Amino acid sequence: MTHFEILLLYLSICAGIRFVLLQDSTNPFRWFPPDNFDIIASKMERANPENCVTMSESDLRLPPTALSQLPKYNQILSQQWFANRSKLLHLHNLALNRAFFYSYIQQRLDGPVIDPPFLPSLMYYYLSAAADVSSGPNVINTSAVLMDTNTTYANWYGLKVINHTLPLFGPMARRLDNWNDEMNFLRVPSNNTIKIYDMGAGPNSNYTAPWYKNNPYIRDREMGIEFIPDNRGTAPSKNQYTTKIQLATINGDPIEQLETGKFYGPNAPGMKETFLPVRFTRPYYDCGGTNRWIVSSVSALSDFMPRYSNITRLRGPRMVGIVIQGMDFYRIDFNPCAPGLGNPNHFLAGIARCKPTTLCVPLSGFGFRRGGYECVCQPGHRLPAGQIGPFRGVDIEVASKEEYENGFDCLPVGWREVIPEETGVQGTLQRRRRAASTIDVEYFRRLRESDENENQSGLLRHMVQFCINE
Repeated sequence: MTHFEILLLYLSICAGIRFVLLQDSTNPFRWFPPDNFDIIASKMERANPENCVTMSESDLRLPPTALSQLPKYNQILSQQWFANRSKLLHLHNLALNRAFFYSYIQQRLDGPVIDPPFLPSLMYYYLSAAADVSSGPNVINTSAVLMDTNTTYANWYGLKVINHTLPLFGPMARRLDNWNDEMNFLRVPSNNTIKIYDMGAGPNSNYTAPWYKNNPYIRDREMGIEFIPDNRGTAPSKNQYTTKIQLATINGDPIEQLETGKFYGPNAPGMKETFLPVRFTRPYYDCGGTNRWIVSSVSALSDFMPRYSNITRLRGPRMVGIVIQGMDFYRIDFNPCAPGLGNPNHFLAGIARCKPTTLCVPLSGFGFRRGGYECVCQPGHRLPAGQIGPFRGVDIEVASKEEYENGFDCLPVGWREVIPEETGVQGTLQRRRRAASTIDVEYFRRLRESDENENQSGLLRHMVQFCINE
């Protein structure tokens, strides 16, 4: 037998052993039936920076119900929000805050003569997006301001070139993984690298076009995202706000008189309205950017268009762009317990593996991974003698078939809970309450009578003894 044949025999034996090991029934993960978590996980694993350009739009999106219990503007104050929704709530509030801010500064400097030079430059948008990302190292992953077509007025345009606009302007800041940076000697991600660029610059960069694949924040009717282009008219769908701001002189001295102004901003809907100022995207793969699965909050900024016109009746409020704040989908918790009153039905509901004798309780801080729950005993059951605390989901998920079938069960208590019943004499007999002074007098009287009885009995015994002696 030649060396080549020996090598082939060795490789075939190794491959056979590997096949047997993969087919072994004792594999702790093999006996679990696939569920919705496996569907999402396999879809997320297929997308990578090398093949995402050729993948279809549906392959780069997750189901809309992959996220549950999304914050809504008209329900925030009327509901109780737990720790597993604090990051989404921060994402909602930050997008709304930026939308108000950009709407105000755009309409505050709206004069045709003196205001254009004081408008924020394009660099201001870049730095503002970078500040949003750096402000939340564990929450914010992307930040952007995407303006609609021909709605960006640069600050170098003056009165002579009135109403000249930029076709598109979309500064976006993304947090990058800098583990391979030449200045990162430890090769450990530091979350300190931010990439900022204009999405509207260059060829094939019309992010408002329907054919643009990587724009889930522009148009998604199923998620309620349809802010730009603004097809809702002017005043009926816009809210006007009044502000009073205290300004200061060039030396920093505050001016006593407050400046009062009005501006149009994001709407403030009532409880029954459906057009909300902030919407969330479905999880999407940020192809060519962070190359991660991202969830973004989207809010619209408003302006009084067209700008720098003295004919007011030709102008009106209009949604001219959107503000985007995104975070990593892996950091968002989900409730794996069965659907119920506190857990509306969603794509990942009911994947917990608690036994019928236990109850599922979700845990915070696990993100998108299995085991974010614990199993407590049902009423009338108790934990086994060797079990300390509830059954942890991380232990159940890595258990073998034998371990799962023979463990993670609560035992019946064995005692029957019975409502106590009053037995004996029942009637109107009541014990008479007596004062403390009466109790003392009665006590001493009985004590005196007992002493007298003892004296009389002692005298009688003495007389009987005397008669016997006689």
